[in-house]
Amino acid sequence: MRLTAAGAALLVVSLTGAVVNLWARDAFPDQWGGPNIGGGMLQLMFYGGVFAGAALAVVGLTKLRRGRRP
Repeated sequence: MRLTAAGAALLVVSLTGAVVNLWARDAFPDQWGGPNIGGGMLQLMFYGGVFAGAALAVVGLTKLRRGRRP
């Protein structure tokens, strides 16, 4: 259960960060930092967090289902 909760939390936080970073790129293009400086690298890290959070949640749910079987 803890693994599922941690994965879901990482997924939500990373998805929120990715959406805010995309909004900042459109709202403040001169100050965003460009694709290779700051903003783009941050976006890639958020995408990685979304992927890792989803993977952790799936692994946690799989372990939870296996533990309930007789």
